[in-house]
Amino acid sequence: VWEVGAGPGQIGAFVSAMGIRIHGTDLCFGPLVSGRRLCAEMPRVQSDMLALPARDASLAGVLAFYAICHLGSDELPRALREMHRVLMPGGTALITFHIGEECRHFDEFLGHPADLDFQFFEVAPVVAALRTAGFAAVEPIERDPYPDAEAATRRAYLFARK
Repeated sequence: VWEVGAGPGQIGAFVSAMGIRIHGTDLCFGPLVSGRRLCAEMPRVQSDMLALPARDASLAGVLAFYAICHLGSDELPRALREMHRVLMPGGTALITFHIGEECRHFDEFLGHPADLDFQFFEVAPVVAALRTAGFAAVEPIERDPYPDAEAATRRAYLFARK
């Protein structure tokens, strides 16, 4: 299983603790290096989710926790096709994102200066894009934010099977 957009690897650490062999990829190298504190056994590679360095049909799963927020709607179909390409038949992708149509810009993030845009997506177009990318089954789950624990936005979790 690969975590795409792994950042510091907190999801990878959780998955690894369940006994699943996980690899992390991220466009930015810094979080991959600092994430070794969370999950030293998780191999990491710097890569773009639009061109994953994995062979066709070589992965059992792809996790993209809040990673597509860094893509524009024009890039999303390519990223989903790439996830489909690397999954073996019967493989599963889990893609999570904030629900909406806005793009939020941050000049500061987690107490540090930043220049970040976070794109929100509506569920139905992402489900349609997954099906267009070749995924046979897509199961969407939506939830409200946890009060006083996270940003006040609705979340989507899409399970997609190749």
